[in-house]
Amino acid sequence: MALVSLAVVGKRNEPLYIREYTSESIVYPAGDGLAEIGLTLEGLMSIDGDDMNVAPGTESCSLRHQFILHSALDRLEELTAGNRWRAPGSVGSDAMWVGMLCPVDELKVYGYLTTTKIKFLVAVEDIFPPDQKQQLHARENEIKSLFANIHTLYVEYMLNPFTNIESSIESRRFEEGVKSFVDAFNSSGLSVA
Repeated sequence: MALVSLAVVGKRNEPLYIREYTSESIVYPAGDGLAEIGLTLEGLMSIDGDDMNVAPGTESCSLRHQFILHSALDRLEELTAGNRWRAPGSVGSDAMWVGMLCPVDELKVYGYLTTTKIKFLVAVEDIFPPDQKQQLHARENEIKSLFANIHTLYVEYMLNPFTNIESSIESRRFEEGVKSFVDAFNSSGLSVA
């Protein structure tokens, strides 16, 4: 179960941070129609000769993963309308954990909602068969811990007095922290038995 994409979404559903974490570059062929009309999508893609190349985990997320995360955001909004989704008496990261939002193809999307309405979404590869509930539960606990760690990084970023709170996250420290947490999550020892 590898994390393949991550999004931090603001109070008004504006994307603050969105990245894809895959082992190889995402390549969009020139025949997709975008290159012929010279279109780039607000810096998410760049035209490079005949191909459009986007480096994973740097400044981008593929359109497919953006669509998946955006769809899951709709589901998160449905689930978290009001506070009835929170378990009574839950505190800390348990109170913010929403859980699995939706399965999409070979991925599962999980959500986390802070008390200030900042949303964290991750898409992970779904490798556990339904009969391996113990491994799935352990992996979901790791996802919950990952959300709590990224939330801590977000809070540290927001505490910087020079941070523009209405714009996307542009911090090398935040980027490196998230990357290290994602790498640790992706290299953890849980596997299909």
